Amino acid sequence: MRPDQSVVHRKVFAPWYDTETICIISIFFLLLVFLFSLVGVSVCGENPEFRDHVWMPVFLLFASGIVLVSITIRLTRRTLARYQNRYLKDFSSDGFE
Repeated sequence: MRPDQSVVHRKVFAPWYDTETICIISIFFLLLVFLFSLVGVSVCGENPEFRDHVWMPVFLLFASGIVLVSITIRLTRRTLARYQNRYLKDFSSDGFE
């Protein structure tokens, strides 16, 4: 088969760092960083000596939040696509094509 032909039955290849397990572990650690940065913002707000340094926990808050949302959207799309494909396969095997 020539490489330029499209193969319908080929599975999508996901690299090791984009697997479901690694994404869930990343979400867990990003939640820890998010909570840590919330505590940092709280401490900077209470202590006047640290108010000049509030930018660091705010940066961590936004960075971890953006990556957390990105990974969650990616996992949600992948999961929905997997279940839609299963549903379509089950539906087509019943003779409703």
